[in-house]
Amino acid sequence: MLSAAVALHEGFTYKPDTTLFWKQSVSSEKSYLFVTTRHVTAAYLQSIQNTMQEGEYLTIACTSFDSAAAKEYPTITVKKIPQMLLEKYEFGKTGYSLNIVHPPVYEENEDS
Repeated sequence: MLSAAVALHEGFTYKPDTTLFWKQSVSSEKSYLFVTTRHVTAAYLQSIQNTMQEGEYLTIACTSFDSAAAKEYPTITVKKIPQMLLEKYEFGKTGYSLNIVHPPVYEENEDS
């Protein structure tokens, strides 16, 4: 959901590629968006750059990144996910406790 929200916010169409994880959204024929909540490092950027074709451009939206490494790749733009979008999503939760005040009561069926 976060990837789709960032795509809409940035003017991309959410359309995940079936083969390359970083092609989550597209804005033009060769311009893509990748959204991640992990810290983006130089090694991570290099691994993505190695799979990019000539003429492709990528915008990466993340929670944090190595700013020096982000300047190394002219076809990759790295930016932070807008805080207003991050505030709407919870990360790292495995379960949610629901506060149900009046749970429904079901009658047992004697025919079963």
